[in-house]
Amino acid sequence: MQLTVYAGAIMVLFLFVVMLLGVEKVEDTPNRLRWQTPLAAALGIVLLSQAIYLLLNLGTLQATATEAGDFGAPEQLGAVLFTTYLLPFEITGFILLVGVIGVVVLNQRRRAKV
Repeated sequence: MQLTVYAGAIMVLFLFVVMLLGVEKVEDTPNRLRWQTPLAAALGIVLLSQAIYLLLNLGTLQATATEAGDFGAPEQLGAVLFTTYLLPFEITGFILLVGVIGVVVLNQRRRAKV
């Protein structure tokens, strides 16, 4: 439940970033990066194949899962997050911070030109 709420909060953060970018003002410029469309299609096919694989093997994945009484407890999650996975956690936070600061700076430069 906590991970779902956290993922929702990250999605709302990305929505605000996209709104600050002003994507509604897309100009009709020629496509300079022609490799993006085939790459996006290939990655979409990979994602779809993984989703289909997971759906087909859902029964075997559930059978191998172990039931633990304290699994997902906030105390355990916090202890693991701030000990074992501290560096990835800090790097993720830093990347999100840099992204938000970059969007604010780009938005301020665009407003200054107008």
